[in-house]
Amino acid sequence: MKENIEILSSVRNWLEKIVIGENFCPFAKNPFEANSIVFKVFRALENKNEPSASIEKLLMETLSAIVECCEELDNNQNIETTLLILDNSWLNFNDFLVLIEAADEILDQCDYRGTYQVAHFHPDYQFAGVAKTAAQNFTNRSPVPIIHILREKSISNALMSVKNPEKIPTRNVLHAEKKGAAYFIEILNDL
Repeated sequence: MKENIEILSSVRNWLEKIVIGENFCPFAKNPFEANSIVFKVFRALENKNEPSASIEKLLMETLSAIVECCEELDNNQNIETTLLILDNSWLNFNDFLVLIEAADEILDQCDYRGTYQVAHFHPDYQFAGVAKTAAQNFTNRSPVPIIHILREKSISNALMSVKNPEKIPTRNVLHAEKKGAAYFIEILNDL
């Protein structure tokens, strides 16, 4: 499907130019270059804009896709991490935050806590208490909504190789502010 190819290309470019290129995640380059990241496009079975559609049904479909990604990670140790790329059904940031909370709960219910962890990115990402236009939001902004499923073991191993990993978020905020929101908007618009 042509649309999937365009979305995958956009996400790969975002990962390469912003996440890796701006060093927002110092651990992303190796799995990216090793091709051990799975990029999976999720399409809701039901159109959210139809009257019969509900956020609950969409939530259940998406949580099922997250569990399937975890099962795929269980069954393939060559996969380092998975980016579940969501369709436009999750463009509302508040709905997306409900999904993130439910994703954490489903990890608990499926006994995946401690094995996998969920990170998230969204086109309208906004840190609590921060202006929507603040440059620091671009540390978590992406061209489309994305659920990132990471192996806890890989995170622990990666953190051991970095001095003062707790300083990464502060460094990212300072770097984003130095570059400015316009810089990131231009890159995202080009994607």
